[in-house]
Amino acid sequence: MKNLVKIISVDVKSTYARQLEKILKEWVPDYFIEDFHGPTFLCHPASDSFEILVILENEICVGGALISESVVFNEFLSPEHSDVSKKLQNTGYKNFCYFSVQEDNRGKGYGKLVIQHLVKSNAKYWLTCSPHLSNFYIKNGFDIALKACKSSNSILTFK
Repeated sequence: MKNLVKIISVDVKSTYARQLEKILKEWVPDYFIEDFHGPTFLCHPASDSFEILVILENEICVGGALISESVVFNEFLSPEHSDVSKKLQNTGYKNFCYFSVQEDNRGKGYGKLVIQHLVKSNAKYWLTCSPHLSNFYIKNGFDIALKACKSSNSILTFK
């Protein structure tokens, strides 16, 4: 039987959002608790402003991402990176963050499906990523706005 895969936007209170929280807490537990002020998306004071994308494989969440117009989840030690992220956020770019696919579901093209979903929205996005992931985003239409340095990851944009 072929897997049915879809990318959908869900409410912060949905079961799928809970499933994505679990995936993210396994991936980056300390960052999750710190960024969301607790163990769930709902702990964050601006949780109602998040767009939550989930990747469903046969109706089971196997990954997803958050998109925010108002919250910057990335902390930068480099002042230049901090300034660029604030400028992007203040000029209509949305922060695409916490993008993850469960390890046993990687390599199936799900990440590319999420990027294609973003492209269809005709919005502008920015994200941070480590240098070894930059090529994935560049192949899918993102540009490097600011290269990584010792203290901060690269910032990439899509418009």
